[in-house]
Amino acid sequence: MFLPCRARGIVQPVIFNELDKRSGITISLGGFKISSNQAGDSTARVTRGLSARKLYFECTFGTVGTDTHAVGMSAAGIATNRFIGQDSTSWGYWSGGSTYNNNAATSGAGTWSGTNVIGVAVDLGAGKIWWAKNNVWIASGDPAAGTNARYSNLSGTLFPAVTHEAAASQQTTINLGLTAFTYTPPSGFVGWQQGTR
Repeated sequence: MFLPCRARGIVQPVIFNELDKRSGITISLGGFKISSNQAGDSTARVTRGLSARKLYFECTFGTVGTDTHAVGMSAAGIATNRFIGQDSTSWGYWSGGSTYNNNAATSGAGTWSGTNVIGVAVDLGAGKIWWAKNNVWIASGDPAAGTNARYSNLSGTLFPAVTHEAAASQQTTINLGLTAFTYTPPSGFVGWQQGTR
C-alpha cells in the first residue's frame, strides 16, 4: 500500500510551477531554472506558498540588464503577464535598483547584474521582507533583528516569484534550500523548502 509522500516523511521539492507561469517561459534544471525570450513582463511562481515562518531563498542569473529581472514575493492569482511589485500583493526587487509594491517604486536599493546573488528573507508572521545583494542587506536591513525591512505590509499566502522583462534571452535559477545556499540564511530563518515541512 502506497502512502502519500508527506505521510512517508518525504516532502516534494518546491520548484517553479508549470501551471503558474506566463506562456513562453520554459522551466528546466529539475524545475529550478526559468528562461524566456519575449517582450513584456513574464512572471513565474513556485509550487508552494506559505503564510507563516521566517524564510529565505536565493536567485542567480544569466545576463542581466537594467530592469530586466525582478525577484520577490507574489500572491496567487495575479496574472503572469504582470510584474512582481505591480500589485498590492506582490513585492519585487528589480535589477535597475528599485523595489516595487502596488506599482510604486522605492529607489536606492542598488543595481545588480548576472554576477550577483540576490537573497530574499521574509518574516511572514510579521509581514516583512528584506533583499540582499551578495549577502549585504539593502537599506541597512537586518532580518535577524527584524529591523529596517524594505516593506512591512505582507500578508496572506505568498509565493517566491521571478519576473523577466525584455525581448532578450533571460534566465534565473532559484535556490529554495534543497541544496546548500551560497550565503547562510539570517539567524532564525530557514530555507523555503524547509519551511514547507
